[in-house]
Amino acid sequence: MQEILKLFDVVPNLQLLCIGKEIQKVSNLLQEGVKPYGGQVDEHDLKEEISLDMVLPNRKYEACVLYNLNYNDSNFVRYF
Repeated sequence: MQEILKLFDVVPNLQLLCIGKEIQKVSNLLQEGVKPYGGQVDEHDLKEEISLDMVLPNRKYEACVLYNLNYNDSNFVRYF
């Protein structure tokens, strides 16, 4: 997880969102990494396929970490 944390600047109160299946593995480790700086990691565990109806908070998070997703899902939209 240290490799993922290196992608982000060390800033106070860093807000990250983790989305995926079995996301607790990742979010717990990331939380330990941002905790000393007052950061927070929230999670959205996908127990089913990706839904276009999924609504997430706007502008609360500096970054989103995607984990264990089905990139072949018809609702997955690539942004990169």
